[in-house]
Amino acid sequence: MGTVTYSNSIVTTTGCGSNPLQGKSAVICEDEALIIMQIKCALVRAGVNVVGIATNGIEAVDVVLRERPDLVLMDIRMPMQDGLEATEKILKSFDTCIVMLTAFAGTPMVERALELGAFGYLVKPVDGTHIIPAVWSAVNLSNARQAKVERV
Repeated sequence: MGTVTYSNSIVTTTGCGSNPLQGKSAVICEDEALIIMQIKCALVRAGVNVVGIATNGIEAVDVVLRERPDLVLMDIRMPMQDGLEATEKILKSFDTCIVMLTAFAGTPMVERALELGAFGYLVKPVDGTHIIPAVWSAVNLSNARQAKVERV
């Protein structure tokens, strides 16, 4: 059985066997082009199929509910509708693994996102060395929750 270690918002996994991200689908919900590019490159290198990109909260809900991805990376602050409202709308209709993106760790907005059902968050600016381990951990938590629900 593998272990997950958290250190300064970095997650490292060891001994976990196969890559749980390989073949997963993802939607990136972010309004900054550079961050979209960084996240997309990291996900694709990890074997994730990026099936959609949304640059505002309204678009985020539409793209996620249409594409039904395994994973969503959601910026908390976006135009037209924030990521919290978008997350709430998505999770009312579709159970998926959402990882929040924020410039501020430990804020009430991050706490609210976790209460809504997000599986974690990444603090911006992000880079490839942080994205994949954090997303891997969130997907593992999501898979464990889903397995528990299926057993009941």
